[in-house]
Amino acid sequence: LKKSLPSEHDMFAKADAQFRSLMKTIEEYPKVCRLIEVESSSQADLAKVLGASAVNLERYQQALNEFLEGKRLIIPRFYFVGNNDLLEILGIKNVENMGSIQPHLKSLFQGIVRINVFNGHIVSFQSSVGEV
Repeated sequence: LKKSLPSEHDMFAKADAQFRSLMKTIEEYPKVCRLIEVESSSQADLAKVLGASAVNLERYQQALNEFLEGKRLIIPRFYFVGNNDLLEILGIKNVENMGSIQPHLKSLFQGIVRINVFNGHIVSFQSSVGEV
């Protein structure tokens, strides 16, 4: 995704860094009154930071949805899996890592529950009743 959506990835990284920084501050000052004092002294406006992060995350989500929709237009079988599963499938770099697609085969292909890989090549498909 970093290569496919570079500007959106940067937006996400920024929002993530801001959120993690905020969570560290909250961890240091778990009482709300003390957190407000820290906010006042640091001139940071939590509402603005959280609002900007939310806007960036919404933009990133929209770009991600458009990216996944583009993949589904190319391979319509991808409509049968959810976004998280599709991201996992798209993240497979080579045939040696095909084991991570195994849980999604039922959704993609009716009757296929397993693929068999030998020397980096898919050699067979296996049905739910064991047919190869």
